[in-house]
Amino acid sequence: MPYFQYPDEFPLSSLPPLIRDAVIEAQQITQAPLGLVAASALGAVSLVCQNLIDVCRLNTLRGPVSLFLLTLAESGERKTAVDKLLMEPLYQQEMLLYSRHKNELTTWKNKEELLKAQKKALLSKLNKELRKGADESETLRQLEALQKNRGEKPVRYKFIFNDASRLRQLRISFVVNGVQWVLCQMKPV
Repeated sequence: MPYFQYPDEFPLSSLPPLIRDAVIEAQQITQAPLGLVAASALGAVSLVCQNLIDVCRLNTLRGPVSLFLLTLAESGERKTAVDKLLMEPLYQQEMLLYSRHKNELTTWKNKEELLKAQKKALLSKLNKELRKGADESETLRQLEALQKNRGEKPVRYKFIFNDASRLRQLRISFVVNGVQWVLCQMKPV
């Protein structure tokens, strides 16, 4: 017995034309139920928009506009096929961001190694100056300037999470609640 009986008609007219056309095309390609395709499309739109739009609640609370969707469907209903099709541009964007992150991280690590070597040399120079009783103010200034020159470690921007364990899903949900959308597929226990 299926979890949910799909209604005969989904209110396509309630969707904006661009989203409606994407839903129709994805439904024709995948032959998945229209409601399932529409929910997946709205999830993708929510993911794209949530960092751009905030909503004010109760005049004091402000947070990103997000949808939390749960799709219950039998195996073979083409949930994964629909998500892969509609989320493909987002997967590509995440891969691009990951590639940039790897390059930025390599640059940051190289700079950190250089700064570490410079700091070691300056500390050695400072120790010599202190032992000799020489003026160490210039070396201290250089150490301070070196410390100010340190950059922040690049942060990897990840907004799609797949096949996470239940514990990891809970942790992700609390960490990103209201900030990032969590996409996951839970396996039945």
